[in-house]
Amino acid sequence: IEQLAAVLEGLDQVAYASIPVTEERSFYPLSSAQKRLYVLHQFDPQDVNYNMPSVLQVSGPLNVKRVENVFRQLIARHATLRTRFELIDSEPMQWIEDTVSFEVEYTKVQAEGATA
Repeated sequence: IEQLAAVLEGLDQVAYASIPVTEERSFYPLSSAQKRLYVLHQFDPQDVNYNMPSVLQVSGPLNVKRVENVFRQLIARHATLRTRFELIDSEPMQWIEDTVSFEVEYTKVQAEGATA
């Protein structure tokens, strides 16, 4: 373990490495992982295995407008949340939209209908 620690200490370590920005295009090819998800979706468009749903229980007052604004900021900041896929010459490609519409759907649950 001491020898391994000595080797690790001697390595040049970069604390931060910037990801290069790709050139601006109308559309982009899919990564291998995106192609896999696209093909799986074609087999069963109703499948939601790769969705990660979540439920939050909020106690106390909730500033609904602030929650919606945070999600809009996340969508504006992260291109993956504004990306759509279409076929071009039978090949799936991705488009990154400048803006997308976003709306939160709220449901108030009565105590007898709630499950933990």
